[in-house]
Amino acid sequence: MALGSWIKYFRSQKGLTQEELAEGICSVSYISKLENNRVMVHDEILTLLCERLDIDRGQLMTDQDFNNLKKQYEEWLHYILKKDPKASSQYFNKLHFIHPALHEETSAIDLICRFGHTLLLNQLSEAKHYVYEILNISESVPENIQYYAYTFLGIYYLNTGQLYLAKICFEEIMVSFEDIDGEVLLYHAVTLSKLHDFNKSNHLTSQALNAFQKQLNYERIIDCHMLFSINLNFLNEFDAAREHLEKILSIHQNKQSDQVLGQINHNLGLIFFRQKKYKKALYYLEKAMLYKKDLHSQLSTRYLLAKTYNKMGKYQRALDLASNSLNLSRYCNHRRYEYKFKVFCEWIRGNYEELAYTLENEIIPFFKTSGKRDEYARSLALLGEVLYSIHQYRKAAHYFYLSHQVHPDWINDRERGAQISDLSGA
Repeated sequence: MALGSWIKYFRSQKGLTQEELAEGICSVSYISKLENNRVMVHDEILTLLCERLDIDRGQLMTDQDFNNLKKQYEEWLHYILKKDPKASSQYFNKLHFIHPALHEETSAIDLICRFGHTLLLNQLSEAKHYVYEILNISESVPENIQYYAYTFLGIYYLNTGQLYLAKICFEEIMVSFEDIDGEVLLYHAVTLSKLHDFNKSNHLTSQALNAFQKQLNYERIIDCHMLFSINLNFLNEFDAAREHLEKILSIHQNKQSDQVLGQINHNLGLIFFRQKKYKKALYYLEKAMLYKKDLHSQLSTRYLLAKTYNKMGKYQRALDLASNSLNLSRYCNHRRYEYKFKVFCEWIRGNYEELAYTLENEIIPFFKTSGKRDEYARSLALLGEVLYSIHQYRKAAHYFYLSHQVHPDWINDRERGAQISDLSGA
């Protein structure tokens, strides 16, 4: 829309006549010509008109202005998808005071970029405020905007443990759009893996891998092989799982980062742990610790190490490591692992009643309010197991029921009791 058309729009919104707008600033005929886009406005007059209309000059955009703004939003979206928080933050600050609401398409892409930016920074509580608006984006906006709306919603639900909602979003993309990029395929595959649909996850991971290979996106190629390995491990196809980890090592051999090498050795440790080959598991997990420099990334390996020591009958060593890691998780402000190590320690010590109290009054309320539905369901099922072990059967049944209501997968016959048996060394 041309500049004069915006002046006319805002004048109508304020309920002013041309005479009232022009008074003391310019002639009525000048306003008439301006609103019909037949005259170039002087900066001084434009400033005075904006003051009378009580608007910012940034709200008066020509078609060219909107095209330039749209281009900036597309650039911002590009950096969000590239997972570049620094560049994304620069665009967030640059476009922070723009008022795009007068143009439906620009308003929608502004909303999506802000939503994606909060997800990139892992600000899930802030991202939550955008969800309702994203869900109500008009179907009249271009398909690419709808595509990214579903994509970011899926990522949000995945990151908050609302796996079924994430699955619905990604499935909607698969049904409604023709060109599906590798990122969406991989996020969909991760969601299905977390839902234990490992075969379908592998199918999507294969499609994502093909897309990333065409782009020579080595970082994502590695992620695909890592996910293949995890899925195959849980399908008990241990040799195939190891082969995918070896493929990662063959990609730019000798150029792998410590982070990737740490993940590879951790997953090798997990493979041998699930095969009950605890000495080999211990070897790779201790090797993983040498590569993991970041304290946050060490927590998952420390947890599996403690479980391995426990399985090997080295109970005191398991307890010492878990106690030390409990303090580390508090230092890192990582509440999830703080609670995992706390549960582990109390179980090893045999403090079942204290563990039940902590689960009921501290851990379960935390995961309930955090939006992590999978962790919330796990905690409910775990409390059921603890109560069952101390013969509080009716109360245990209540928490099994609640767990099933939140997340049915955590209460099926195969999984029930698995969490406790992992801890007990049985």
